[in-house]
Amino acid sequence: MPQARPAALAAAITLGVSLLTGASPASAAPPAGYELVSSPDTSFGRDGTLVAVAKCPPGKKVIGGGARPMVHDVDVNVSALTPVPAMMPGMSELFRVVAAGRMQNTLSFWKLRAYAVCADPLPGLTITTSVTPSNGDDNKILWPDCPAGKFPLANYPFLTGGAVGRVQILSNYFEPGGSWGAQAMENHSAPDEGPDPGNWSLGVKTVCADPIPGLTWTGGHSASTAGPRTTASALCPAGQHALSFGFYTSSGSADLETLAPNGDGTGVTATVLSTVAGEHPATIDTAAWCA
Repeated sequence: MPQARPAALAAAITLGVSLLTGASPASAAPPAGYELVSSPDTSFGRDGTLVAVAKCPPGKKVIGGGARPMVHDVDVNVSALTPVPAMMPGMSELFRVVAAGRMQNTLSFWKLRAYAVCADPLPGLTITTSVTPSNGDDNKILWPDCPAGKFPLANYPFLTGGAVGRVQILSNYFEPGGSWGAQAMENHSAPDEGPDPGNWSLGVKTVCADPIPGLTWTGGHSASTAGPRTTASALCPAGQHALSFGFYTSSGSADLETLAPNGDGTGVTATVLSTVAGEHPATIDTAAWCA
């Protein structure tokens, strides 16, 4: 089952409360060199897997990112949101997104777009990797942590093994008191679920840095909707930009379709799609750290 959401946090999100880690919103500023970069849209796909990569400008570091499918009658399941540090000097840092489409009719096509939040090197910036054991367990949860003294900006999940398109990422949520970690579950409900994924694992890339002065948390909440898709959005305080993105759905049978910044980078939107006929996600929450 999905992780439960603490009642105190539910109340805070419902009231639209923003919580601060330090200075007031007015005194906060994006990190030096902040830039939101989007990838070119991929070529058209149908019911296969697409990969989109957003590249930071030379000399800048990737500190976050997201994914948005350009959908037309296709159900999309995001299976990897991965910041990729430069492997060698002079190489660009990346944010890589993997998603699988489930074709709804023979004329359906879709594209995929990735986003990267880039900045000049943050003090103490490091990206850690955690991975669960690879096995056939249906439900996997990771609780990664940053090195001592570092602040976790976000956990970005990815799936391995036969999980792509057959396992659903349900959370990479975070709040001022700490990260919820990440969760993924096998999908046994979609009509086109496909073969059992066999052995698979859940991995997380955690973006860590020295505490950022004036960082502000914001979150959004949506109740269940009448249709199969449910969306939640959250805006940063005026003058601030979103640095990292997280979401949580209480449904155990929902594909993550979108986790992405809004057009000017001042907020975040998440969308999930129920894969059970007649069942809609009970709730979806989204979160961002802003500066």
